[in-house]
Amino acid sequence: MKKLLIVLVVIAVVWLAKLSFDVFQMNAQQTELMQQQTQLQQHTAGLNDQLVAMKRQLSGSQAILTTPANEQPLPTVESSSSIQPMVIIAQQLDLVEFAMQQQQFGVAMDKLNQLDQQLEQLSLAPALRVSLHQVIEKDRENLKQYVTARQIQLDKVRNSLQILDKLLEKEIQQPYVNPPTSKEQSFWQRWIQIESVQSPSPALMQRSLVLKEIQLRLILAQQVLNQGQYPQFQQELAEIIQIMQQLPDASIKSMQQRLMQLKDIPVLSVPHLNTRALIG
Repeated sequence: MKKLLIVLVVIAVVWLAKLSFDVFQMNAQQTELMQQQTQLQQHTAGLNDQLVAMKRQLSGSQAILTTPANEQPLPTVESSSSIQPMVIIAQQLDLVEFAMQQQQFGVAMDKLNQLDQQLEQLSLAPALRVSLHQVIEKDRENLKQYVTARQIQLDKVRNSLQILDKLLEKEIQQPYVNPPTSKEQSFWQRWIQIESVQSPSPALMQRSLVLKEIQLRLILAQQVLNQGQYPQFQQELAEIIQIMQQLPDASIKSMQQRLMQLKDIPVLSVPHLNTRALIG
């Protein structure tokens, strides 16, 4: 019996160590996201500097147009004014797409609004400017719809996880109870069932530890979900479902079915930018 208890303690320590390592990885990922956000801000500042420089260059180009014809600077002016606006737009779209990949949809919306305002300051053909305004408005509408649908889905999943957490806490505080014996069973069948209870399975002996691990894993799964890493969230749920299979409780089986339903919720795809398709 002592050896079995030692094995159970070792298993519990290994589980806790693994969970601690998972938490450490989550913190490292959060630090990396903060660094990427800083890079995004630096990139934005660089683009703003480029836009200011472009305004100065366009002002200088207008002065060059008044020079004598024999100097012939017009080809350079036309090339600069026709290429640089597209470069500025493409760079701004890069920022929008990067923010969307990092689940920073408020930043992405701000960048789209800034790009829409900057179109009036760029040297563009009138028809192209109108088309860009229209597709940017379409992208903003698609982004709003996606954020709304995603928030509804997240709220639904979080509420389900909170209910499961409360059910697990209740199960941890009460011992496992065998299902009631049927009155139609013979004396020998009831006697054999009593004998089996005297030798419980290792999973039942460490039931509280297994339930505690499931509860901690649900917390980790919710942290992954909050970071927008839905595929990893589904993987966490799959591992929790596998751990639940060790326990024969009817209540645990019911919770397992709930987790399977959460795992099968389809992933909402981040919308593509129509503006990117327009400029090529």
